[in-house]
Amino acid sequence: MMKIIEKRIYPDIAISVQRSLLFLLVLCCLPFGLVAQSLSVSGLVTDGQGNPVPGVTVSVKDQSAKTNTDATGRYHIQASVGNTLVFVYVGHATEERVLKANETVVNIRLTEAAADIDEVMVVGYRQQKKESVVS
Repeated sequence: MMKIIEKRIYPDIAISVQRSLLFLLVLCCLPFGLVAQSLSVSGLVTDGQGNPVPGVTVSVKDQSAKTNTDATGRYHIQASVGNTLVFVYVGHATEERVLKANETVVNIRLTEAAADIDEVMVVGYRQQKKESVVS
């Protein structure tokens, strides 16, 4: 009897309610599909000769997650698939690596940055008495 009333008297309202419920269901499930899968990424950072490099800054590009390598050159950081890991160390070229699906171990070999210094200028400021200056 209820189905007959729905079909004869309120067909537009029944369809409208069904569409609204379907829309709400899709809207509620949408954020779960958009949340990126967080991974615990670890690895070893070495120099050109294969020696571990301690103190390398490892960060996730455009995010606040950062860590440093320990004394054995190992690191651990939380990142998501598609994030870019950035490895920075003084005197070495910056390395970047995009995380792929199910990639939990990322080992990096840093290359030395070739920089030639033509001159070094040392500037110092200090007050002295005229008598103490020997030329």
